[in-house]
Amino acid sequence: MEGNECHVPYEEVQKAWLRFWNKNELAINSYGKVYRTKVPRQMPDRIDDFRNYAKRSKTMYPRV
Repeated sequence: MEGNECHVPYEEVQKAWLRFWNKNELAINSYGKVYRTKVPRQMPDRIDDFRNYAKRSKTMYPRV
């Protein structure tokens, strides 16, 4: 494992994950200031949706 060698317990990671998704979405106003909206975040159904690997497609270009 590269980088930080600090091991975080699974329970602590799970609490942080749920705390993140239980907060409302962030947005940026016309002045560039970030604020929290009243719209709740939607947790992805599958981890593939979160990573967006399942929906990625490659474009093939012809050789010239």
